[in-house]
Amino acid sequence: MLPISEGVHEMPKFGCCSQGFVFPHSRIKDLVSWYESKGIGYVDMLTEDYANQNGELRWALTPSVLQHVGSKSSKTNSPVPQKGIRTIPEKLWNFAFEKNDVNILREEHERQLRWGGS
Repeated sequence: MLPISEGVHEMPKFGCCSQGFVFPHSRIKDLVSWYESKGIGYVDMLTEDYANQNGELRWALTPSVLQHVGSKSSKTNSPVPQKGIRTIPEKLWNFAFEKNDVNILREEHERQLRWGGS
């Protein structure tokens, strides 16, 4: 499998296991209702189901601008912590995120704020 090239790419399937999601403001009410109707579940998997049932588009950003910091994951998780053994969420780490240069990102963000464009 080749690495995904940098940029924004349509991702029509397999949106689970994402480290973060961004939604248009217009979709939030429907998504919140969807999550509430399900009662329980992992946000990434519920969102994938919602997108599949509603023909929603999904996009992936590479490299990721988010880092997984949660203590729970939709991946297999040991229900009982074991001394010396890390859980799946503790093992998840986005190394591509670490490649981001804080100074370059700051300049890009400031330029966006000043000019509203790239």
